[in-house]
Amino acid sequence: INYKVKKNPEIISAGYSKEGRNFALKNCDYQFTFFHNLQSAKQANLNFKKINNKIKLLTNMHIISAKTKKDTEKKVNKYLNLIDKSSVKVFFKNLINNQTGLKNIIKLDDKLISNIGFACGSHYLVGTPNQISDGLKELQKAGFYGIALSFFDYEKDFNFFCKHIIPILKKNEII
Repeated sequence: INYKVKKNPEIISAGYSKEGRNFALKNCDYQFTFFHNLQSAKQANLNFKKINNKIKLLTNMHIISAKTKKDTEKKVNKYLNLIDKSSVKVFFKNLINNQTGLKNIIKLDDKLISNIGFACGSHYLVGTPNQISDGLKELQKAGFYGIALSFFDYEKDFNFFCKHIIPILKKNEII
């Protein structure tokens, strides 16, 4: 086989610390990052682009969706009841112990416990297929190039996503 690499491999960084993000801005094609709210993500992404307008920003997103609002609420309540709050507190304690700068920024409350229990602290979208599509459109507007999706019941929820949400994303020219 006569194979020649025409381009260097693309490099992804998932550094969340200041040092990790600076490394990504100088050396990487993609920066995988987390955010707590869309407004702060928009601002952070604008700041990234000012320094390196070629870097592509990625994030993760947990999806909870059903055909109706009522069915979606049932799923959310089911998952809220399944959260192991003791494990979340241990996870958070370990996170804080390893990221000392976070101690003064993030406080563990019921909302954060739910967020960590739902999606390991990452952002999540909850709603009907149209609401999920709208939320993903907002992510795109915020400057994200791509997302890694996660679901509670991966096979069932991923199939639902493909059947009910992807057609809306295509129709709305999001993908």
